[in-house]
Amino acid sequence: MEMMATMDLSTPIEKIFGIGPVFQKKLKRIGVKTVRDLFYHFPHRYEDFSNIISVSKVKLNENVCILGKILEIKNSRTWKKRMILTQAIVQDKNGAIKVVWFNQPYLTRTLKINDNVCLAGKTTLGEDGLYLSNPAYEKITDYKPQT
Repeated sequence: MEMMATMDLSTPIEKIFGIGPVFQKKLKRIGVKTVRDLFYHFPHRYEDFSNIISVSKVKLNENVCILGKILEIKNSRTWKKRMILTQAIVQDKNGAIKVVWFNQPYLTRTLKINDNVCLAGKTTLGEDGLYLSNPAYEKITDYKPQT
């Protein structure tokens, strides 16, 4: 395979070493065709894990980040849309909040009861009250909750 010695912003992605046909197809699907497109392609969702707040301070329709322990996690199937919901209860020292992920049943194998997690996402109001909808998550291994 030939490596390109120089490239500029108008260089097509096909000429970039290490980007094969499968990844090229994925990039083109999102509108990335040149090096310039790569530089100016920003994620549609960015979660900030740096500003952790207490569950007791969570408000409706806010993007929040919480740190806590999983008390409960299970999968269930919805009746109307035949989709799988993964639901959890996450607790910090000041309260607990329901968390819901859509069509991600593998999470019950990834996240377990008593795991410490950092969750970032938007709060929504449901029939059972406020919950965190489809948050990004990080498992925390060295977290010791404050008492």
